[in-house]
Amino acid sequence: MIIDRNTQIKEVLKMIEKSKQWKEHQNQNKGLELCKTQS
Repeated sequence: MIIDRNTQIKEVLKMIEKSKQWKEHQNQNKGLELCKTQS
């Protein structure tokens, strides 16, 4: 039970990290689009 719970927590943390990276990536893309329209 404890091992399973720890594994689940690790998986959730991995997913959170991935979603954070994805959001940052999306924000970078938006920033690039803004730079293109401004220049």
